Formats: sequence, C-alpha cells, structure tokens
Amino acid sequence: MTKPTTFSDSETKYMQGALDDLRTATAFSGSYMPRKWMVSSFNRRPDVLQAQLPDRIVVRDITLRTTEQLAGADVSPAGRLNFLREVVRAGVGSVQLSTFRRGHSLDEMRAEVDAVKEINPACEVVYGAATTAREVELAAKAGIDSVHIWTAFLGAGAAICSGAVYHRVWQDRDWRDLNFPLKPEDQIERSVRMCELGKEWGVGIGGTINLLSYASEAYISEYSGRVAEAGAVEIALADGSSGCGPEAIAHAVQLVRASAPEVPVGLHTHNMFGLGTANLIAGVKAGAEVIEVAVNEYEHGATQADLAATVAALEVLYGIPTGVALDRLVPLARLAEDLTGQRLADHHPITGRKVFEAAGGDEYVQEYKYDVLIHCALAPELVGNVREASIARDTGPLTMWDRLDAAGVEVTNPATVEQILVESKRLVAEKRRDLTAAEVRALAQTYLSKTDR
Repeated sequence: MTKPTTFSDSETKYMQGALDDLRTATAFSGSYMPRKWMVSSFNRRPDVLQAQLPDRIVVRDITLRTTEQLAGADVSPAGRLNFLREVVRAGVGSVQLSTFRRGHSLDEMRAEVDAVKEINPACEVVYGAATTAREVELAAKAGIDSVHIWTAFLGAGAAICSGAVYHRVWQDRDWRDLNFPLKPEDQIERSVRMCELGKEWGVGIGGTINLLSYASEAYISEYSGRVAEAGAVEIALADGSSGCGPEAIAHAVQLVRASAPEVPVGLHTHNMFGLGTANLIAGVKAGAEVIEVAVNEYEHGATQADLAATVAALEVLYGIPTGVALDRLVPLARLAEDLTGQRLADHHPITGRKVFEAAGGDEYVQEYKYDVLIHCALAPELVGNVREASIARDTGPLTMWDRLDAAGVEVTNPATVEQILVESKRLVAEKRRDLTAAEVRALAQTYLSKTDR
C-alpha cells in the first residue's frame, strides 16, 4: 500500500482557489501577498491605526556595539568586519559600530568605516557615547558620519552611574570635584556645545535622551528644541531601563516632533517586558524615522529589539519598507550566532530553528502541503527559514509517514507506521526532545526487520 492521498488534484485546486478568493476579498494595501504572507488588513488601515504610516524607515543595526557588552562574546577584528559587510549587504541603512573608550584604534575604526562604504557609500556610520572634543575629532579622522551624545538627567544622583567616579576611586583619587550638571538646563547646554563641536569637525551630532522613563515632558521638549537649534542631525529616545510602554514611547516621540519638527527622531528600546519591537512600532506610528535594533537581540541584561522580528513586522504587518532583504534575516542570525558563540532559542521569532515547526495533529501539519499561510502569517522561505515536521504528543500517522520518507525509510504498511509512531512518541518523552533523522531510521529498522513493510 502507498501513503494515502488526502485530496485529489481537482479538490486541492478548488480549495486553494476558495482560500485565495477569501484572502483577496479582505486584503487591504498588500496585506495579502500570495505564497508570501497573509496578515490582517486592519494592520494597514489608517482608520484602524489612527496614524499615517511612513513611506520608509531607517534601520540602524547596533549589534557590533552590543556584542561588546555580551558576557563571553569575544569578537575578533576580522569577525567584526565579516559580520559588518553582511549587515550592509542585507540592506541595513545605518550601523553603530561601537562607543568611544572601548579600545578601538583609529586604524580599526577606519577599516570598519571603509568596509561599510565600499559596499554602500550611503549607509550611515555612527559611534556612540561621545563626551569630549577629542572624541569628535577622532570620529572625523575615522570618517564616521555622526556621533551620538547619551544624556540622562539624574540631578544629584548622576555620580552613581558615572564611569569617571569609579575610575577615580580605583586610582585612590577623589571624585567629588567632578562637575555634574545639577539642573536640566546645564546638561542641555553640554549637548548644545557638542553640536557646535560637530560643526567644527564636519561630524553630525545626534542628541539622545537616555533613561527615558526619568524624563519629564518639559525636559524632552526643552532638550529637543535646543539641540535642534544647535544643528543636531537626530534626536534619539533611549529607553535603557525598559520603563516605557508603547503609549509612553509614542507620547515622547510626539513631544520631540512638536519641538523639533525638522529633525529625525530615533528610537532605542529594550525588551524587559517583551515589548522592544512593539515600542519601536508605536514610535514609528507617532513619527519616529530611525530605529535601533540588534541581530538576535544581543545585549547584556534586558535585550535589544530584534532586527529580524522588527524588520519583518514593519514590512509584513504594516507594509513599511525598511530596505532590508527579508531573505537575509536568518543567514544574519546564524552568522551572529557563530560570531558570539551564543545560540538562539529554537522558537525565537522569525529566525528560530523551530519557529515554523510543524508539530501537532495531522490537521495542523498536513495543511502545509496544500497551503502555507493558514496557520503561518508568512512563508518561512520569505525570511530564509525552513519548516520541518516534529513529533509531538498528538502527531498523527500521516505526519509520521512523512518523517519516515524524509529519513529515507520505505514503508508500505500503515500498521507499521502506527507502531513506529507509538514508539517515537515514547522516545521523544524519554529524551525530552524531537528525534533526529538518524534516530527515526534506526527506530524504523527495528520494526521493519520484524514486520511486513
């Protein structure tokens, strides 16, 4: 006996046509793309969103900077260059390489800038945490496009998170003569002076309000207006403590837009509550134009918003172009794993090895042969991923037969398939994982040697 055929060719064609008609009838502005994705039309309707979506968004990859903060990740200069080239080839429009005072020489900085510009001269190169005139000069000599000032007004508490304080303590020096700004306007003036230095050296200066959950409406508005007047090329909002929800992010973006309407707004979110991507999208809807993301969310502590999940959400759910090639998302994720030695969770959004896993009853697994978009909003191939069947508690015999076919095992007797399925489920429970193709073959041979195939 051969494997049962569920539907005839004519039945398959008829049902596929019915599904296509249903999707087409409810689609709005690209919410349905045959064999690519099927998402709710509500995602793209202005009356539902209560916002006008942008024509494009700039994606800034900050992976090289955040992996430097990742325990156990020691990335070589050659590894950095290889990863950087692939990020730029994927279509990312802006990259943040590192921050000052992390030991990168001028030659290393220039090499990374050159690697970017050789592939895409228009790709913006950014450095972070500029605090001195010397650092702005260094950025100019390296060919960096812009440096970002990271500011968070904490008043008398600023010394607690100052690296200079701990550096002096270690050297047995008094830190109390360090001049911390005690009033918001004093700190704002420091950012204004940095913007003026940028003009002198031909380097763009981006002003950043960090620890956004500490910032008042008055501070956000005043900071944005002043640095915009001073020539800032970007005003970024950084939720470094994950203290803001989507509504708070959107409100803060609107405050910046009102005070500095001509300056692009950037966003940097963390993922303590699993809202990193949602916060970026809320900010984009409110008018942000630049978003910072990291491949595989790599970061110490609460992770960054994930490049793949964010790009896929913007492109597929909302139809906002990012310039990033979707089919490069999984290859980038795998390259970053190799770079850091830190593997993704199997069910990580978009790029996890099993996020498109076919597990469960035959009704969930077999459907994929006939239509890929019923229980998957997008086709795995779109993002460079694959769909593989696994054995679970409710796996059915047709799916088990598929696993045997994939493992190169020829079976013709349904009773044998059912016996193998029972034992496979027992082994999965015992091993607490799916079976490999080799294990499926070995198990099958035990039964095939005793029974009629």
